[in-house]
Amino acid sequence: NSITPWDENIEEQVAELKELGIKHIVIQAFDIEDKGPSGRITSLQKMLPLVEKGDFKSILVDTSVMSLPFTAFSLVANRLIKQKFGLAVGCAPSNGTYMWKKAVGEEGASKFPPVDAAIEAITAMGSDFIFFGPLHSGAQAKLPDFSGDGYPHFTNMLAPARGLPVKSRVCEYPTFVLRQNR
Repeated sequence: NSITPWDENIEEQVAELKELGIKHIVIQAFDIEDKGPSGRITSLQKMLPLVEKGDFKSILVDTSVMSLPFTAFSLVANRLIKQKFGLAVGCAPSNGTYMWKKAVGEEGASKFPPVDAAIEAITAMGSDFIFFGPLHSGAQAKLPDFSGDGYPHFTNMLAPARGLPVKSRVCEYPTFVLRQNR
């Protein structure tokens, strides 16, 4: 699904993707030694010279949510990577929320949909894209919120405070799940 720091031969993988005509890729940035935001930057810095040899049209960076608290690390890394490299950044917050759901068990099951929706919403504000799934459980709680009439209005209210253009592509969600690089 993506080029990861655990791949045995990234150069060979990039060459094969290029030969197949793949134009868009995902890099998963994570450092097992430094699990914080700086580790994700270190990981990306190591992989980028190898990946850039593929002359891909676009590179998406997945900042690797490994647990619910790691979502915060991913969001900080998103901001830093966007500033430093100008690449599209995002993550899969459901990796963390579903681990949390499993940990809290049946007694916490009723709290899952709002927790999942809140984490997905926070992630949306700090990401260019979100990998999400599975579509059962939490989806009923969050999909209507993001696709309803209130979302564009909410985004426009935030635009002056966040420095977004008033007619941001975020307002067109879900039409543009993956926003183009600016």
